[in-house]
Amino acid sequence: MTRIGHRMMQVEAALLLVAAHVAVHALPFRITARAMGRQYREAPPASHPDASAIAQRVGQTVEQVALRLPMAPQCLAQTIAARQMLRRRGIDCTIYLGLRRMGAPVDLPVSQRPIAAHAWLNVSGVTVIGGDSSNCSTVNWFG
Repeated sequence: MTRIGHRMMQVEAALLLVAAHVAVHALPFRITARAMGRQYREAPPASHPDASAIAQRVGQTVEQVALRLPMAPQCLAQTIAARQMLRRRGIDCTIYLGLRRMGAPVDLPVSQRPIAAHAWLNVSGVTVIGGDSSNCSTVNWFG
């Protein structure tokens, strides 16, 4: 990818991250969910020959740009932005929403630890945004 192409991808990610962040914080979930795809539908395996490499590049760009934005978009906004970028490139993906128990405070039993929500995005079974989701219980998905 050329330097200009990479810069354009960063600009695209920044714009979509801002839009997704606003949607997550200002709109009812039923409206925001429309940008995530069809509920309870897994995306088919990617048929694009370079899907894995493109998805990884999009994921890395979204995560890097998110760190530089002042509003610090979290995992849900990042997955929505990455999904839109992948759709533009003809790559199907699935957004998962889940819950996990927080690790701290350690002195509490697991059942009494606070619960945190998490979102992650997969392309052909590979997590592109959201990191390790192995300790999450999936409660919803959109493809």
